[in-house]
Amino acid sequence: MEITKMIKFIFCFLFLFSISTYAQFIDGYGFKIGFGISNIDKNYNNNSLNDESKWRNIYIPSIKVYANHYSSRYLQLQSELSYTTQGTKTDIQVTTSNNPEASSQTMDSNMNLEYLSYAFLVQYKMNYKTVSPYLLAGPKINLLLNDEFGPKFKQYHENIKKTNISVSLGVGLAVNVLPVVLFLEYRYENDLQNISKLDYVILKNYSHLLLLGVEL
Repeated sequence: MEITKMIKFIFCFLFLFSISTYAQFIDGYGFKIGFGISNIDKNYNNNSLNDESKWRNIYIPSIKVYANHYSSRYLQLQSELSYTTQGTKTDIQVTTSNNPEASSQTMDSNMNLEYLSYAFLVQYKMNYKTVSPYLLAGPKINLLLNDEFGPKFKQYHENIKKTNISVSLGVGLAVNVLPVVLFLEYRYENDLQNISKLDYVILKNYSHLLLLGVEL
C-alpha cells in the first residue's frame, strides 16, 4: 500500500513539476473529457490453457488534464494526466436450482481496471486562421488504482501488474473560439507490456476514445 501511495505521489509530482518548471514555455492548458471502448488482447503461451470465450468491448469514460510546452510553428510538447477505465467482458451461463450445471440464460462477467496515467506527447499541428488539425503521439505510464473481476476472471485477481507502459496515438481538430480553443480528438491507446503476472498468458489493454476538449 505504501508503494502504491508513493507511485501516486510521483505521478502527481511529475505533472506539476512539468508545469511549474516550464511555466514560461506554457502556451496553454486545459482538459479533455470523453468516452470510448476498451478491450484486452489475450495470447496464451500454452494452447491447452487457451480460453475460447469471446472477450467483448466495454464502454469507458476518460478524463484528461494537460499542459502545452515548447510550442513552435508545427510542433508542440504536451504533458497529460488522465483517469481511464480499461477492461473487457464476456458471457457466462446462469445456473439455476433446476439446472445447476448451466441454463440457456447468460449474463455479463466483467474485468474493470481503473488507471491513473501520465503521458508525454509530441504534437504536430497545421495552423490556419481559425482551425488547426493535428497529430500526436507519445508514451504513457499507467498506475492501477482499482480493479474488479467478475466470476469468469477470478484467476486474474491479484495477478494484474500495478504499473505498465503504453503508447498513445491521436488525431484531432482544434477550433479557435476566443478566448478559448475548442477541439475534437480521437485517441488510440495500446499497452506495450504484458499486464498479467501469470506466466501462461499475455494480456494487453487497448482502447479507442473520442474526446471533447477546452484549452484555456
